[in-house]
Amino acid sequence: MQIDYNLVGLGYIGKIHLMAMNNFNLLNLPIKSNIIKNQLVTRDPVKRLEAAQLLGFEKTVDVESWEIDSNKAQLIDICSPNINHKDLVIEAIEKNIHVYCEKPLSMNGEETREILNRHKKSKSRIQICYIMRYIPAFAKARAAIKNNVIGDISSFRIEYYHSSYLNPDKPYAWRLDEKISGGGALYDLGSHAFDVLQFLIEPIKEVMCFTDTIVKERKDSEGNYKKVTVDDWALTHVHTVNDIKGTVEVSRIAVGDDGIRVRIYGTEGSLMINVNNNPIDVMYYDYLGNNIHLDEKYYTDDSYYKHLLKFYPTPKMSQGFFLDAHTASLASFIYQIENNTNIEGVPSINQCKNLEAILTACKKSSISKYFENIDI
Repeated sequence: MQIDYNLVGLGYIGKIHLMAMNNFNLLNLPIKSNIIKNQLVTRDPVKRLEAAQLLGFEKTVDVESWEIDSNKAQLIDICSPNINHKDLVIEAIEKNIHVYCEKPLSMNGEETREILNRHKKSKSRIQICYIMRYIPAFAKARAAIKNNVIGDISSFRIEYYHSSYLNPDKPYAWRLDEKISGGGALYDLGSHAFDVLQFLIEPIKEVMCFTDTIVKERKDSEGNYKKVTVDDWALTHVHTVNDIKGTVEVSRIAVGDDGIRVRIYGTEGSLMINVNNNPIDVMYYDYLGNNIHLDEKYYTDDSYYKHLLKFYPTPKMSQGFFLDAHTASLASFIYQIENNTNIEGVPSINQCKNLEAILTACKKSSISKYFENIDI
């Protein structure tokens, strides 16, 4: 099988996706297709021409000029600013092109509902890059929860912290413009955190969110100050559909505390995941507070965990959990295309269809100061 790969955007995350794909053969992943780097779609094709040729792309085009051969299997990988996602996704699915899209899928819940309605008539697959699902520790925790290791879940706490935006000299970029990005830490990190929550536990029913912007203006590339219109920090109180309560806190200004930490408390114990310290294993505590090794019987037969293991690099071949998870995510999607199969647990559009609605409700709550329901 030949798959024509088309990449939209060659910024930081676009390069990460290419690095992930370049790992497939080195890691002997079970990908059988001949993947052809067909088109690099960019705002400035002339400027990117040399880089595209060095990276092995056959063409460099702008968004208005990209072409699709309907006789070949096609994949578009969307790494453009968030504001462009909806239109690119809809254009692709109307041509039955498979879509691999950076998060969030769209700017808000309304746009995602439009995508969902259009997708009903399409043969294309859509997977969103919620790569935390491809961290082994989260897959193990999910399987353990399904096997009732910690009993009924009583509460949870999720933290996803970055720190670089505390530096006032960090230059202005599109991510700091709400009209282009949708939001700040809430959209950038919160989208991942909410997805992890629903992956591990259950869907979210309502949220109450508080946000703040600490650095309120930054210099652009020409040295002019521009107003920051997104949040640096967000704290969300969450109620799930079965009224399990907890918090999700995200920050891009948490100096000295970078990391992804998840704590899930139950009637018979708790599970804790600290991705930056150990993306492979879960800390398990029984109801007496004893730290106990999580028995392999709780996750080794789990279908999603077994699927993940096919694609996640071994410790000796690891390039860090971030790139490892991106590698597993992209390889998993291409595997599903090759085998025309649906894998339970992957971040498909149906698995993740309410995440933009959650983000929209959080923004609404940050203004109303009340709990807001998730409208999907």
